[in-house]
Amino acid sequence: MASTPMTLTDFSAFLKRLYPDKAPENVASRNRVWLTMVPKAEDFYGFESGGTMAIPLQYANPGGRSATAANVYTALGDQVTAGKYARFLLTRSSEFAGVQLGSEVLHASKRDAGAFAAARKSEVDGMLDELGHALSLNLYGDGTGVRGTCSTLSVNLVTFTVADDAKNFRVGMTVESGPNADGSSLNAGNTTVTNVDEDNGQITLASAAAMTGFGANDFLFEKGDSGNIKMMGLAGWIPLTAPSATTFFGLDRSVDTTRLGGVRVDNTSASIEDNIMTVAERVFRVGGKPDCVFLNPVNFTTLSKSYSAKIDFEGGGGSATIGFETIKVATSAGIVKVYPDPDCPTNRGYVLTKKTWKFHHMLGAPHIVEDDGLMAVRIDGKDAIMVRGRCYGNLACTAPAHNGVFSV
Repeated sequence: MASTPMTLTDFSAFLKRLYPDKAPENVASRNRVWLTMVPKAEDFYGFESGGTMAIPLQYANPGGRSATAANVYTALGDQVTAGKYARFLLTRSSEFAGVQLGSEVLHASKRDAGAFAAARKSEVDGMLDELGHALSLNLYGDGTGVRGTCSTLSVNLVTFTVADDAKNFRVGMTVESGPNADGSSLNAGNTTVTNVDEDNGQITLASAAAMTGFGANDFLFEKGDSGNIKMMGLAGWIPLTAPSATTFFGLDRSVDTTRLGGVRVDNTSASIEDNIMTVAERVFRVGGKPDCVFLNPVNFTTLSKSYSAKIDFEGGGGSATIGFETIKVATSAGIVKVYPDPDCPTNRGYVLTKKTWKFHHMLGAPHIVEDDGLMAVRIDGKDAIMVRGRCYGNLACTAPAHNGVFSV
């Protein structure tokens, strides 16, 4: 009996079986702890106020208290003031990805669907994983999209200021560069990454000279990411440097840098454990009760070794596990759980109150595009189809003061 060719409709149905509801999110979130744990809400719809979502908060109580009645109870009571309220006007940002599949697959026999499934699932999983990596980096970032800062350039070999940033690149990635983190005054041209050396914090470019003027202290972006268009992450919501009067989602945070911009401790001479306790204490002083901490695995291991040295084991026999999946640290605010996350920067630690955060999005974070009812589309001029991935959304915080950052 003759085999039946696979059509785009058949292929779309096949993809829906492989990727039912929430499966793309699960693929994109694997091994990305903050992306997995952050509360999410599929509620970022509408175009009111330019497509923004209001995130309201109160950062000061009404002033109506005094030991002297006249200061409060009379018509001229000068201590009666209204509470202070504000709102962030959250905007949607976007992430896109796609994978091209040769049209030969459309004519594969349905009897070979098992082998076909393995090959195609690998490609689509890879696309979703790339989206997940971008989203995870975003959730720790400041919206600029910077992937790394060049410390030195030797012909085409880039050494990064922060060695761990090499992991943010992959072979084949197209990159562009510029002297400013906000993406202004970009160097002309772009090039691709040909080699990644995470051990030494380096990448090799196909042609560094293709980016006119590129050199030490320049920032590297994946092509299309520059210009402060990325989703906002922890580095933006609770920066290590107190926020200035420059508006952040429409709000001047300099009027109360802690309650509108979080707690910060910049003391690299202190141990990680001490910094966690100090940030938690300061959060507690302003009414917060943090419950989780995120560290890069390198710093988590340092903390783990420090804790291991302090553990007393009683009795003999049995079995033992060396190390920790999470570490519990006792602070004045209570017990906080410490988690390792590969996408957390090596020079930062974050002490958070999880319930104050939410990743607002549309359709899934991320999701496979099927706007026309199909999960794959033909590519004009090529014997191929494309499966596309996408995410619309942004991270919001309802109580910045209940969260903090420290330097490592």
